[in-house]
Amino acid sequence: MPPHIFTLDKVAESKLIETIKKADDDNADIVTAVNDKQGTFTVESTFMDHPAGTSGTIIRVGKMSIFGGPGDTGVGPDEGLSLFEASDVAANSDLFLPAQPPGTTGLARRLNPQAKYLAS
Repeated sequence: MPPHIFTLDKVAESKLIETIKKADDDNADIVTAVNDKQGTFTVESTFMDHPAGTSGTIIRVGKMSIFGGPGDTGVGPDEGLSLFEASDVAANSDLFLPAQPPGTTGLARRLNPQAKYLAS
C-alpha cells in the first residue's frame, strides 16, 4: 500500500519543533519540514504501511548524507545548529548526547547519532 502523508501548511517557526515532536509521538516514519520563505513551514508526516511484525525498508534515492554526532567530521568541532542553541539542550535531551564530546564545542557534534532527526 502507498504511504499516508499528512501535511500541515503555514506552521510558525515558534511551533516547528513542537509540531515535529508531535509527529514523532504519533509514530510517523518520516517527518519533513520545508521553509516556505514566508516565515512559516510546511510539515509533512509520512506513515508507511508495514505488515504486522515487520519494519520498513529505507530506500535512498539521490544525494544523501548522515549529519551530526561525534563522528561527523563534515562539520567543524565548533559548528552550531540553525534551530537549537546550547540553552535548548536540556529541553531536548532525546536529540543530544548527555555530554559534549571531547575536543568539541558545537551542538552539531553533540547530536545523538541514535536519535531521529532530519537536517536540511
